[in-house]
Amino acid sequence: MLTATGTVCLRKSPGSDELTLSAKTQYRSAAGACLYTQKCGDQGGTHHENSHHKRQSAEKPEHGRLLRQAQKGAEAAGHETLYVDLYDLRFTGCRSCLGCKRRGIAEPWRCCIKDELSPVLEEIIRADHLILGSPIYFSQPTGELRMLLERACFPPLSYNDYSSLFPGRVDVTVFLTMNCPPAHYESEYQAAMEEYFGPFHSLNGRVEIIPVCDTLQVDDYSRYEMRGFSEEHKKAVHEQEFPAALARAFEVGRRGCAAQEELN
Repeated sequence: MLTATGTVCLRKSPGSDELTLSAKTQYRSAAGACLYTQKCGDQGGTHHENSHHKRQSAEKPEHGRLLRQAQKGAEAAGHETLYVDLYDLRFTGCRSCLGCKRRGIAEPWRCCIKDELSPVLEEIIRADHLILGSPIYFSQPTGELRMLLERACFPPLSYNDYSSLFPGRVDVTVFLTMNCPPAHYESEYQAAMEEYFGPFHSLNGRVEIIPVCDTLQVDDYSRYEMRGFSEEHKKAVHEQEFPAALARAFEVGRRGCAAQEELN
């Protein structure tokens, strides 16, 4: 595909502030995220959509489809959700201003930079579960996802003893879509990705990485200079494996509240 995007989905508890920041992702894209909090009741959850700067593309991102399934699972369990496309926001990564490390700050786990990511970071702080999605480009997740990681994880990190200053708990799940087969991910990427997403432990929750390998890049390979890939193989793997990945994504969204309840 043509453009890279990021996505964020949150779910909130009843009585909490309404979620209003949201955007659709309908294209093959770069990075993504999805958050949710505790139960919203027994009648099913809700979600908010507010699209800005929509892009046009014939392709749908597989990581975006995974996040949408997680969102459906969260709503089926009775949670309120929010879905945000990071590529619709203008923001940067950490600027090393060290504002979050100044003495006497009441809430040092909050990033001091003010831009269009700031409301998303506030929702992350209030959420129970952050679900991220990103393709792998040149052996790395996308830059947008990296910028979100820096802004969410550096402020809670104490420079006195490297403990977390964050008073809450946010579990994190990461879906990574990629062209390589599972064996290559396990031998070449798995350890690196565990280290890469390790900073999310500063949010005091579990960090789970789910690779989705050998993905289908486009629907019609004849339209692209991509002879290094077998369309027949890609479509066969997609037909055989991707439904299970979607089912797992749904379960990731649905189970979050139950997992929290087991800990309480």
